[in-house]
Amino acid sequence: MKKRYGIDLDGVCFDFTNSFRQWLNDKLSIDIGQEEVTSYYWYEGRDDLSKKEFFEEFDKFGIEGHGYRHLDVLPGTKDALQKIVDAGHDIYYITNRPLYARQDTIDCLEEHEFPFRENLHFAKGAKGPLIKKFAVDVFIDDSPRTLVEVTVDTRATIYCRNYPFNSHIDDTWLTRVDSWDEFIKAEGLNG
Repeated sequence: MKKRYGIDLDGVCFDFTNSFRQWLNDKLSIDIGQEEVTSYYWYEGRDDLSKKEFFEEFDKFGIEGHGYRHLDVLPGTKDALQKIVDAGHDIYYITNRPLYARQDTIDCLEEHEFPFRENLHFAKGAKGPLIKKFAVDVFIDDSPRTLVEVTVDTRATIYCRNYPFNSHIDDTWLTRVDSWDEFIKAEGLNG
């Protein structure tokens, strides 16, 4: 049976966390270690980073730094996407990236030769409506808010790319995976 896979970009395909963490460390002269990113909004619980600074730098990273153009691809991403395609399924990239990141996102997908890159969709908040619109069967994301929203609003099978900042989510209604290999195995696409 042909399926439609909805795939988030940041934290699932691309290593946004480390790139933006390094940006913050460089631009604000602070020291956020990778292990310190335990909240989806990193400014929470920090004395050296305010909410205002976080979001100002978030936009600077995307606009001035073209951060969405230069992210590292997470290990196993391209192989996993190719296995989805080779099995005859479709891919829909569904992201909450800001609209100003559209061209950088397109350029990045082109550079890395992601399959189905023409199926790029910016959600502008809730992803559930796009998952319904495209009749997505399987969806993978890492955002706590998005994972809860799509579980309530869709019938898609939901996967959570496991991170400390989403570990508090009740996982009785989703499948947690730590890697693309685990995702591919859970979907039965590894053979």
